[in-house]
Amino acid sequence: MSEFKNFYIFTGKGGVGKTTLALAFCEVLKKHKKKYLYISLKTNKLNASDKKMNKPDDVIEQLGINSEVLDLKVSVRGYIAKKLKSETVAKWIVKTPFFQSLVNMIPGFSYVIYLGYLLEKLTDDPELTIVLDSPSSGHALTMLESTKNFNEIFEGGVIYEDTKKMLEVLTSKSFTQINIITLPTTLSVNEALEL
Repeated sequence: MSEFKNFYIFTGKGGVGKTTLALAFCEVLKKHKKKYLYISLKTNKLNASDKKMNKPDDVIEQLGINSEVLDLKVSVRGYIAKKLKSETVAKWIVKTPFFQSLVNMIPGFSYVIYLGYLLEKLTDDPELTIVLDSPSSGHALTMLESTKNFNEIFEGGVIYEDTKKMLEVLTSKSFTQINIITLPTTLSVNEALEL
């Protein structure tokens, strides 16, 4: 592979080896002396338990992989703090039951927040390559579709401007690559084609 992208999304049906392949890809990046970060998601709900979606911690540690587990509460609080320019107000907003319910009820909003966080991280460090271990192709599809849907729903304002920037970055051929891992079954292949 002569030219690396900045953002890789490893996705597919559960149990097909996404995490294994994503970690192996991180090893390739490491051997090529690329600055990389393996990302997994803790949860897609604000008030969920501490159970993570992906659990390769022991393997990550053994391989010495640079990694980060994204926590939705921390990501949302950071997003709000940047927009309102106040960490204190952001902490208060995220703690309110109304806000937690709102984020949990709006399909895909959590993924838009995660995606925005990742793209901002890449904008801040153009040398970085992010390897996202997406929980399943349905989650990855929701992440990408929600960003487009929010951009179409809001015809102006902060969310519109943010999703517009996100879509511009995501559609850059030199920036993003999506690797779809699928089993050779009709459902899996159709889901991969839809993505």
